Amino acid sequence: MSDPPAPLTTRTVLGSLLAGAAVSLVGATVLMGIPGALLAALATPVIDLLWPAPNAFPRDSAWPFMIFTSLLWGALVPVCWLWTRRMRLRGWRRAAAVALGMLLGGLVLVLVLYALMVVPLLGE
Repeated sequence: MSDPPAPLTTRTVLGSLLAGAAVSLVGATVLMGIPGALLAALATPVIDLLWPAPNAFPRDSAWPFMIFTSLLWGALVPVCWLWTRRMRLRGWRRAAAVALGMLLGGLVLVLVLYALMVVPLLGE
């Protein structure tokens, strides 16, 4: 039988939320949306399959989209970190699970934001 999930303390949740806020601020302000640009580059083949267009990102929407993606991507930090804590992962397994969760969550985030923000511009 496995051990019960680790309890979540206020300190753990608060630390995770602060880490997520730091990732959001650094990604959106200091790095000027570069994490969002990397996620969008990884998601471009899927975007091309779902919404074929000659120019996937119109010039006037590309960089704001990347910055907004970087800002929202930080919200995945506490979700992934607390989930791996509940699963009782430790060491490199926990780091790998958080990284994989951040990557997959970021790709889903890009697809959802693209459908909401850019696809309506492509119809114009």
